[in-house]
Amino acid sequence: MSTDYLLRDDQEREEVISGEDEPGEEDHSKERKVSLGEAEDFLELMRGLASKIAWGVSLCILSPICLILLGGFSEYGNSPLTEDLAGALGVAVLLLMCAAGAAVLIFYGMKLEPYEYLEKEVFLLEYGVKEMVEKEKQDFELQYRKSVVKGVTLCIVSVIPIIVSAGFDAGGGVYVVCVGVLLACIAAGVFQFVSYGSIQGGYEKLLQQGEYSRENKEVNKRTEHFPGIYWCIVTAIYLGISFFWNSWTRSWIIWPVAGVFFAAVQGILHTVVRAKKR
Repeated sequence: MSTDYLLRDDQEREEVISGEDEPGEEDHSKERKVSLGEAEDFLELMRGLASKIAWGVSLCILSPICLILLGGFSEYGNSPLTEDLAGALGVAVLLLMCAAGAAVLIFYGMKLEPYEYLEKEVFLLEYGVKEMVEKEKQDFELQYRKSVVKGVTLCIVSVIPIIVSAGFDAGGGVYVVCVGVLLACIAAGVFQFVSYGSIQGGYEKLLQQGEYSRENKEVNKRTEHFPGIYWCIVTAIYLGISFFWNSWTRSWIIWPVAGVFFAAVQGILHTVVRAKKR
């Protein structure tokens, strides 16, 4: 046998042993790899930003309280403010708080942009990364469960003042205060969900579990344009109805209805895409 033949034979054996010719191996070689240092940096960043992002969301929930209180006191109390002035001040505060909350979310959200691929792309973890993330997730599990309990409890308790005031047939001013308390409790509950849920979500992103699983990422890629199209249509309907019938005081109901409908339609859309894949 010639030397070239022997060398070529040895090379082919090495390729088979290394698994380069195995089906599916080529796809994995194209996937991005996450190192231990990169995973640690991401988790540290998530822990630092979680409470800040939660404050941004909570500010948006708290924003209508001033408008509700000022409007209620001008109507039911002895406030020196007229109804128009109270409404103008309330709307100004609402917009300022929403702007502050949005600024917080955008500013800190931009810091997470380098790690967006963890949410959208399929990747591989280098040696030792999975074990590290699973251990930290297990250590964090108790804190996360406590936060969920606190958040759910606050959301349930938030309606108690309204129920009690209705039982005593309290005046309109009391109801207004109770609505403010309700929003404050919900904001506190959402703060628990977002602050601890963001950290939990960081672990799930790295482990590609739950909504960040490989299957869900593929489904999300196929339906990524749906949210933008949906909310543009909802906004157009809201503005059209509000301007045409001058019903700004009632047309806001479109948003909570659209939110619930969005979740339902998106769930159906994801189910259909998964069924087609099979």
